[in-house]
Amino acid sequence: SIRKLSAGAASVLVAVSVLGGAAVNVHAEDRINSDINRRIVDKKDAENLRNAIIAKGARLKNDSEVISFLRETLSNATVDTLATLLSGIDPARFGYSNSQLEFYSRNLGSLNSGVSDWQQSSVNLKTLLIEEFAKRIKSEQKLKEVLAEQAAELELRKNEESELKTEKERLESKLENAEYATAIKQKELDDAKEANKTLSESIAKTLSRSTKENNKLKEELTKEKTKAAKIAKELMDKLTASEKDKNRAIQITKELADKLSAAETSRDKAFAVSTELANKLAAKTAEAEKLMQNVGSLDRLVESAKREMAQKLAEIDQLTADKAKADAELAAANDTIASLQTELENSNRARKS
Repeated sequence: SIRKLSAGAASVLVAVSVLGGAAVNVHAEDRINSDINRRIVDKKDAENLRNAIIAKGARLKNDSEVISFLRETLSNATVDTLATLLSGIDPARFGYSNSQLEFYSRNLGSLNSGVSDWQQSSVNLKTLLIEEFAKRIKSEQKLKEVLAEQAAELELRKNEESELKTEKERLESKLENAEYATAIKQKELDDAKEANKTLSESIAKTLSRSTKENNKLKEELTKEKTKAAKIAKELMDKLTASEKDKNRAIQITKELADKLSAAETSRDKAFAVSTELANKLAAKTAEAEKLMQNVGSLDRLVESAKREMAQKLAEIDQLTADKAKADAELAAANDTIASLQTELENSNRARKS
């Protein structure tokens, strides 16, 4: 209960809250203990509290809206305003009824919180003030945790800085040693340069003596290069000609293969025609023999049979001639195939060689 909150507890709330840090807390507690009749100095905070009273009294806002407005006002209030309100939270203190908290709480009255809680279905300014202090206490605790983490990180960085300083001193010492070693190496390098100068002069004299020999060798080398280039060109020409002959042989081989395929096709066709004509000739011969047999027993059909016989004989003669022609074409095709096969084999042997 708000009315049971003691003055000592209120002082503790101020001391541990975020009203402005440790230095400000002492001054805020002095104000609470010494000036309960102090008025709110901040004009905006005082105006917001008055507007809340007007909004409720004139019913410009419902209780939930007034509660939200008061919570926002207290959240944004200055440290001085909160300290002034907190000075009047203890009802046992003299002058309690004249405090700013009592004044605004009395004018605002109870506000329906809209929460289904039989223990506390309504709130007032004192309730909201305690909520604000509780919120700030939690914020203060979080801030302390963050500060503690930052302090630990700072200590860690100090240790790292100390290690880096030690490492820097070690590297500086190492650099001094390196500079001394570099000076020694520079002296050795200067000596080596002097020795190299002497050696270079000796080499120059030797090179001067061998200039004529070098020129002679260069002339001989030039002649050998010219000769080698000529031989290389001749070999390249022969290779080019060989490639042309090879390509030509491949082309001829392909043409011969195509001709051979065509000749084989023609041979197969001629063979098929010859076979067909032979079959027809055998059939016509059989028909003629049958007619000859029928001539002796059918006198009344003699003339007709003679005419038909003559016709069949003419057909047989024609078929015989056609078969002879087909046989001749078949023989010619076989000769062509044999000739092409011989040329193809010769071409393949020439290409391989």
